[in-house]
Amino acid sequence: MQIFYNYIKKDSLQNAETVRDNIIDSVYGLNGKIIHRPDKYKRNNDGTYPTYEIYSCRISYRITSTHIKVLRLRHVKMRPKMF
Repeated sequence: MQIFYNYIKKDSLQNAETVRDNIIDSVYGLNGKIIHRPDKYKRNNDGTYPTYEIYSCRISYRITSTHIKVLRLRHVKMRPKMF
């Protein structure tokens, strides 16, 4: 997240803060229900590893019965890595 923030901040501190805050809000908005598509870059994905995009940032996360864990944030133009 810090990489995105620092890159945008070079042009505009206000825009960097807005993007950061909206990404964080989107993560807090995950409510334990799988509403996004399964992450195609996750090996042996049983459906509990969804992904979504916001501001050209790809966010992969895992849902369990007790919590939601963000696993990876990557720019969509970066070469994807399997995990």
